[in-house]
Amino acid sequence: MIRRLVVSIITVLFFLGSALILAQGKGQPMTNADVVKMVQSGMSEADIIRAIETSTPNFEITGESVVALQEQKVPEKVILAMARRQGPPKIAAKKRSPKTAPSIADSRLKWEVEIHGGLSRTHQPGGYTLFPSAEEYSLEGTGAVGYQSNRMSTWYMGDGAELIGASTSLQDTLIKPLVEPSDKLYGFRVSRSLNKWLGAEFTLDRSGRLEMRSDAVAGIKAADAAFTKFWNRLNVPGNTETSSTYALSSNGGHETFTTGAFVINLPRALGVHPYVTAGAGFVFTEDKSAGAALRGSYGGPNALETDSVDIRLTRSSNHAFTEMVGFGIKIYLTTHVGLRLDARAYFSKNTMTTMVDAAHTNTASKAWIVKATTKTGSPSAPDIQLLTGPGFEAYSTLSGPTISNLKMFYGYGSKRTIPVTIGLFYRF
Repeated sequence: MIRRLVVSIITVLFFLGSALILAQGKGQPMTNADVVKMVQSGMSEADIIRAIETSTPNFEITGESVVALQEQKVPEKVILAMARRQGPPKIAAKKRSPKTAPSIADSRLKWEVEIHGGLSRTHQPGGYTLFPSAEEYSLEGTGAVGYQSNRMSTWYMGDGAELIGASTSLQDTLIKPLVEPSDKLYGFRVSRSLNKWLGAEFTLDRSGRLEMRSDAVAGIKAADAAFTKFWNRLNVPGNTETSSTYALSSNGGHETFTTGAFVINLPRALGVHPYVTAGAGFVFTEDKSAGAALRGSYGGPNALETDSVDIRLTRSSNHAFTEMVGFGIKIYLTTHVGLRLDARAYFSKNTMTTMVDAAHTNTASKAWIVKATTKTGSPSAPDIQLLTGPGFEAYSTLSGPTISNLKMFYGYGSKRTIPVTIGLFYRF
């Protein structure tokens, strides 16, 4: 009885396998499931391989499907025969790995932090006020050689500097901005990708120190030298030696730009990722003031006259609203690290003003007269005269009005700061 049952089972399996083989031979595609059925039916490995080789294949040969076949006890040789019969797998073209072709579109990496440094240029628009002109007055009745002169407020600038032969007028220097930032700039940036084409960023840029312009320093030194050169002729026995000194405070602090902006990513070109950006924020300036002081004296001790000029930088505000536009490119060195070349422009109100004070002292009943002229305009001789008499100090050439808080230069309009930087960033 048992023997007949075994024979019957073998016969059924034989006919089942034969039916599968015949079915495949008739052109019905063979699948992974068909192979599993043949294995489970007890067909020999050779017969299964022969059936595979004569079938129309419709196998799925992937990592997951191979594992599934192995779990169903399909022999390795059978799997290899399936792979040979199916041919090379049709695999969709893969995008290059971020490791070999870093992309700004990698959705997993949304944040960037960056440090950068570079150079910048600043343009400060503004207006100016000329130093007051000298006032002509008569010397008749004083006994002076010559009949008229001009009242000066200082020898260091304006008509006074011209009268004593200064080659460089301090006035020409002070009708321009007193300070400018050095050409260095550095900062950091934090940004986040919002989608493939749009991002947001926060930037902090700090300019180099605001320093007195080189031509302003040169003008101050030239005014000091001209004063000494002209009045040294009074260095005779009995007179106090002519003196002129200057002191500079060139540190005007730093400017710090803080802005928030949107970044628009442009299509990739030539292996780099270009972008444009625009935003707004504030520029802050440290509360430090640049300036200079000049102090001169001559003709002492009996006929001493002193001359002083103070130059100082002031600001209408230590902060101002700023707008920003820019563009640049990114180059990805790895998935996480890259370089950025960036150029942008900050537009903000120019809050800087150059103020000037000028004062002098005269000795009672004494007056130094410089280059007086006759009514016909002929120069007097000698060109420096000392007048002595009651109330004569009012006739001194250095008897012009005291100058206080004169705005020589005042900023207006939009100040432009244009930095170009290179930065190293990290994405995460």
